[in-house]
Amino acid sequence: MLFGNPSNQQETDKALANICEDLKPILERELAAGNRVLSCSLFDDLDNYTRSYVLIQLGRRMILNHEPLPEHLKHILTADAHYWWSEIACTKHDHLIIDSFSI
Repeated sequence: MLFGNPSNQQETDKALANICEDLKPILERELAAGNRVLSCSLFDDLDNYTRSYVLIQLGRRMILNHEPLPEHLKHILTADAHYWWSEIACTKHDHLIIDSFSI
C-alpha cells in the first residue's frame, strides 16, 4: 500500500487547479494512466521569495514518453530513497511534480 491516500480526490482537484499550463498535460496523462496524486502543496512567499510554487507528489513513478521537453521543463532522475524517484520542474513557474519509488 502506498503511503497517503491514493484516491484523495481533494488533493487531485487542488493539483489540477493550481499546476501551471506547461505541466498540466503531463499530470493529466499520469492521472489517465492510473497514477494518483498523494499530495499537493502550495507555497506562497516562502522565506520572503517573491514567487510562489506548487509541489505535487504522485503515488508511483511517472510514465514519460521520450518526446523532447521544452527548455523550461527539466526532468531529473533523483533515485534517492531519502527524496523521490524523479521530478519534472517548470523553471518558468517554479512548479514541480515528483514521483514515488513505487512502480
